Amino acid sequence: MTSNDRFTFKESERLKGKTTIDKLYKEGKSFVAFPFFVTYSDPIQKEGSQVLISVSKRRFKNATDRNTAKRRIREAYRLNKHRLEVAPMQIAFNYIAPKILDFHTIEQKLISTFKRLNKLNQKVNGGG
Repeated sequence: MTSNDRFTFKESERLKGKTTIDKLYKEGKSFVAFPFFVTYSDPIQKEGSQVLISVSKRRFKNATDRNTAKRRIREAYRLNKHRLEVAPMQIAFNYIAPKILDFHTIEQKLISTFKRLNKLNQKVNGGG
């Protein structure tokens, strides 16, 4: 693995800004792939996809629990984002499971979510 192949999650890959996030939730498409509620946009004019990871305060009262879930999702995304073969888009992953799942389970579910996004992208681009 060369220095250019590092698994990173750069600042430019994070979806930020109230207006940008509001627009994504208002105009984006969504689906449920347990334990995630995924909202995604049409392709954007950026170099790479932008991602938002959210864990509900209503579902997890303790900040440490929310942070643990977000940390596991971020790590799974960072290690597997190369499997996401879509045009650059904005994606929000909302964690909806009633309890915190182990890292391996979250990683497998995120990979299956990537496969679903890839399949949706192929349909949009006329690939099948």
